[in-house]
Amino acid sequence: MMIPPLTPPTAPLGEQERAGKAVSAPPPAPVVRDQAGEDVREAKWQRYRASDPPDKALLAELVAPVKEAILARFGQRTGPVIPAIDLPELRGLLREFDPLGKRRETVLLEVLAATTKGEGGAHMAELLRRELMTLLPRNAMVDNLLRNSHAIDLEG
Repeated sequence: MMIPPLTPPTAPLGEQERAGKAVSAPPPAPVVRDQAGEDVREAKWQRYRASDPPDKALLAELVAPVKEAILARFGQRTGPVIPAIDLPELRGLLREFDPLGKRRETVLLEVLAATTKGEGGAHMAELLRRELMTLLPRNAMVDNLLRNSHAIDLEG
């Protein structure tokens, strides 16, 4: 059996879509990260976790850029939260600032506490609550696995 060689599409993209041919999306642009800024942010998180009692000023400094980004993206929206659209957008935004779930949980709780019920506040509060409904149980499961994975199961 002979397989025909691959040839590039000859029709413009709009005509390909109308003809029902699958058009691949362009690859996402690589995220440019500032290594020095990430190192400073990581050091601040370590200082915050080590402080006893928790340093509220340091937490406010860590939360401020994320809060500004969330307000800029979701602050003016009204109407119901559309989980299929809004939650992935929020998760992507949070992932830009910190990949760790426990830190995202801390940031979301702080932003939710500071959210007002004014114009756009209800939409943003509902969005943050929905994300926390999945993030809190997942973080609890991870924490449970990390804390109890060394215990020997003698009942099995």
